[in-house]
Amino acid sequence: MNIRIEKLKQKNLNLFKIIESKFISNFKVVPKMKDSHLYYDLQRIDQYEKSYSFDFELEKFITMEDRCIYFAFLKKEIVGSITLKKSWNNFVNIMDIRVSSNFRNIGIGNKLIQSSKIWAKMNNCSGLFVETQNTNYQACKFYESLGFKLKGFDELYYIGFENYDEIALFWYLLI
Repeated sequence: MNIRIEKLKQKNLNLFKIIESKFISNFKVVPKMKDSHLYYDLQRIDQYEKSYSFDFELEKFITMEDRCIYFAFLKKEIVGSITLKKSWNNFVNIMDIRVSSNFRNIGIGNKLIQSSKIWAKMNNCSGLFVETQNTNYQACKFYESLGFKLKGFDELYYIGFENYDEIALFWYLLI
C-alpha cells in the first residue's frame, strides 16, 4: 500500500473539505480511578453516527511554526489528515485526526501519527497528546494500540454543547 504523507501547503488548503469526519458510536468508555491509576470500563450504548466540523484557521497552519497539518494520500486520492499544534507543556497537541471511513484500518492513521512523532521531535517536544470523547471508542482503541496512555478526563469539558453528557478523555504518548 503506497500511502504518501504531505505537509499542508497553500495550494491544497481546500482539501480539508473532502475528508469526512464521521464515526459510529456504540460503546462508551467509562473512566475510573483506583490507587491513583486511571483505567476504564466499556458500556454498550444505542448506536448512532456522529461527525465533526473543522473550524481552525487553516492559513495559520502554513504561516506559524508551532502548527502543522499533514495530509495522507493513497495514489492521488486524499484519505486522511492530522492537525498539530505545539502546546505550552512542550507536547504536541493532536487537534484533529481524520481518515475517510472507506480507508480506515489499513495503516493511514498510523502513518499520520508517525509523521506527528517526527514533527514533535523536530520541534524538541516530549510527546503527543490528544483529547477525544468517551463515546468514540474506536479512537480510544486506536490511540491505545499505538502506545498512548489514558492520563486524564474531564466530565465538564463539553458542558456548553449539546453533547454535554460526554466525557473528555486525554491520551498521552512520550517520544
